[in-house]
Amino acid sequence: MKICTILFFVLFCFSCNKEHSDKDITKTCFKGRYVGTGCWPVIQILEPLFPGFKDSKWGNRDSIYEYSAGIGSLPDKYKNGNPFYFTVSNIDSNLVHTMNCSIPKYYVAINTYSDSGCTQSDQ
Repeated sequence: MKICTILFFVLFCFSCNKEHSDKDITKTCFKGRYVGTGCWPVIQILEPLFPGFKDSKWGNRDSIYEYSAGIGSLPDKYKNGNPFYFTVSNIDSNLVHTMNCSIPKYYVAINTYSDSGCTQSDQ
């Protein structure tokens, strides 16, 4: 049993990767909107539309959203579906989860949120 656990952990560590460099993403101001909750809150990235995000889809009974990403938490004021702006510190893929719920291909760690765009200090 210990060997299986260690093997799983090693494989998990090697399977994780970053799709974008930290330099690129931390200087980018994204525009997105809340679309629902799977294993965690899900946003749809509206701008800029990096080609790799198109494959990151999430859906509920009503719609399928391209350019979607899971996020750890989202302030309630942004859960109304209206666009907001944000900067990120990291984008991850190949996430492992144990719940029976849908997840998009990517998970983003958000640094800052804004109603009206990113300021120089946010970028």
